[in-house]
Amino acid sequence: MKKALLSVALLVAGEASGQEIWQTIHTEHFNVHFSVENQQWAQSAATELEIVRDKVLKQQHRALDEVVDVVVFDPLNAANGFALPVSNKPLMALFTTPPQSDTVISNTDGWQQLLILHEYIHLVHLAQPTRSDFRQAIKNSWDLYDLAEKDMPRWAAEGYATLLESKMTGRGRVFDNLSEAILIEFAQQGALPGYKQLSNTKGGFLAGSMAYLVGSRFLAWLEENYSEQTLDAVWTRMQAVKDRDFDEAFTGVFADSPAKLYRRFVAEYTYKAMAKEVSEQPLTSKLWLELDLYASNPALSPDNSKLAIVERNKEGDTRLVIYSTEQNTQAAEEFATQQNALLNDDPLDIVDKAPVVFKREQKHVLQQINRQGIKNPQWLDENTLFFTATTTVGKGSVLGISDLYRYDITTGEVTALTHHAGLRRFSISENGETVYAEQNQHGFSALVKVDLTHGDVTPLFTKSLETVYDYPVLSPDKSRLAYLKTTLNQNWQLYIQNLNTTKSYRVPMPAGYQYVSQPNWQADG
Repeated sequence: MKKALLSVALLVAGEASGQEIWQTIHTEHFNVHFSVENQQWAQSAATELEIVRDKVLKQQHRALDEVVDVVVFDPLNAANGFALPVSNKPLMALFTTPPQSDTVISNTDGWQQLLILHEYIHLVHLAQPTRSDFRQAIKNSWDLYDLAEKDMPRWAAEGYATLLESKMTGRGRVFDNLSEAILIEFAQQGALPGYKQLSNTKGGFLAGSMAYLVGSRFLAWLEENYSEQTLDAVWTRMQAVKDRDFDEAFTGVFADSPAKLYRRFVAEYTYKAMAKEVSEQPLTSKLWLELDLYASNPALSPDNSKLAIVERNKEGDTRLVIYSTEQNTQAAEEFATQQNALLNDDPLDIVDKAPVVFKREQKHVLQQINRQGIKNPQWLDENTLFFTATTTVGKGSVLGISDLYRYDITTGEVTALTHHAGLRRFSISENGETVYAEQNQHGFSALVKVDLTHGDVTPLFTKSLETVYDYPVLSPDKSRLAYLKTTLNQNWQLYIQNLNTTKSYRVPMPAGYQYVSQPNWQADG
């Protein structure tokens, strides 16, 4: 079965990379499998894996005796990975693409370190052999027994790996300002998930992220209010000769159920969030457009008459919607007519209150391509938009890579401008024949100039595994390029490059800052 699991992982990875030849780096505790184009990332990962194992052993006093198989590939041009915690033959998969600057996993010392640390903690936490000879004999003869048991709730598994990633690096999602701001907003709205919702992957805005963000904070709260040793005892009890599920192991050491203590945690967190709200200045902004669930990347057309925005539903399907920026007077008139009709029928009735703002008119809607999403819309002119989408690499495939597309809103025609280029965020030159973009291939992030007429791609800087770029934005006169860059053990930083002289300078940041993202130029440059 171990060979079957590894074969499936390599088959999927092979489809993603387009390579059939795989190589392996053997270290003392890991077998790192990679295709040729990912060799440098895999070599770096092989070193980092042994470092992480040593650090986790010192911190946790636990390690895996089994040699772990690690597959390095890039199936979606997105930051991710996973672990299969099979106690006798564990497996990890590492995706090479790093996160972008506006995500809750961008506050790290480096993507590779965070990913390896998180996934290895999963294995150490979930793939420990049981002290029951009978149950371990079943695990040894049937690898999938570990995966089928599912004794550990998702919130506890992901929450603990997230907690440890933060404790061991001093950064990560527990100490992350963006994550904290999001959860405070949830708490102030009374919208933190209930215990039964905590492990959900669907069902609401950021539902799948709550196991990481809230689960880790609940576990940190347990350690603070009881002790690290008390929480650690839960994991020890789950591998006992006596067969216990998570609730039994937890209740035995905390003398209360996880659901009951979670309610107390939510109450305390909400109390602090409400106290914070009292001390904050009220917002002076006004609602302009109310959207459902998830929306991102708003972009105004050159004459400000239209707004393009990406919307996503609960199923994860995205669409590009173009709204008129004008007030929807027709909707307001129809509402008033309906309310007057109610009073005509019943003068004593109480009519509906008018919405704060009426939904603006949808001018055009583009559904997602190959069910892989639309991102980063930008206007070339009043009738033409460029955007990126992660499209599948072949017919029937679920694997994809990010490319650039042009959308003519008058005809509805969508044209692919690049093919398997790995372009993510970008900025368009005035004539639409050139773009400056962040390109991600085989773990390398590069800032590139792309000639769309001839297909030439020219790097602006020497690429390195230690450097990641994001948000290239051309100035209004196209003479300068603002962009973000991060290197190992550093925060994201804003730079400005003069495209005529190739000189660049770093923009000073506030003392103690954690985030910088989404730069934009004023009209005067």
